Amino acid sequence: MSCSAILASNPLVGKSFTPVGACCAAWGHRAVGKMESIPVLSDIVALIKRLFQSLFSCCRPSEGRASQPLIASNGWGSIGVARGEGNASWLNNNYRDAVLYPTHAEEWNWQWNQTSPMHHVPGIRISDVDYFLSRSQKRPEVIILSQGRGHGGGLDNPGPGELKIEPGVEAHLRNQGFSEVYILKTAAAIEKYREMRVEGKPTLALIHTTC
Repeated sequence: MSCSAILASNPLVGKSFTPVGACCAAWGHRAVGKMESIPVLSDIVALIKRLFQSLFSCCRPSEGRASQPLIASNGWGSIGVARGEGNASWLNNNYRDAVLYPTHAEEWNWQWNQTSPMHHVPGIRISDVDYFLSRSQKRPEVIILSQGRGHGGGLDNPGPGELKIEPGVEAHLRNQGFSEVYILKTAAAIEKYREMRVEGKPTLALIHTTC
């Protein structure tokens, strides 16, 4: 007996499921439509749809990771930043120091305030973090402030980094609702940034690449 005859004789399908329709529907959208009209089979179709939706949603990058800059290279005095899956304006840029925003990256300009430029001491001030937050197109969930690599020319040298963080900066950020604030030497700051990017958390990071 042919497959169409079997389907036509099945009481669950009924005579409305013609032999021609059976053959065509087996390979196209009509099959799904007919199957959904059949008790039990409709439940199976719904389950298959949910399984495929779950599979493809797992394969897609999270929105945060797609837009968050990618640290492509890391060296003394240089950091290479590439785009995620979104913007192209900052593709494969190299910076001496970098500000990594949730949606883009730029050179960290220590002289953004020409009347009071940044120095290693007192280091990153409340006014600095407020300035860079104001330039962010998207509110970050995580703030990472790097303190430098220490003396020695390597990626992570013995001793503390030379870039200080002004007292009160961390408390100031937490008072603004930022529960994740990390103050780390540069090597650890980069690793933390990469971790946050994988998790899809919008992050603002100030990365200093020398001592």
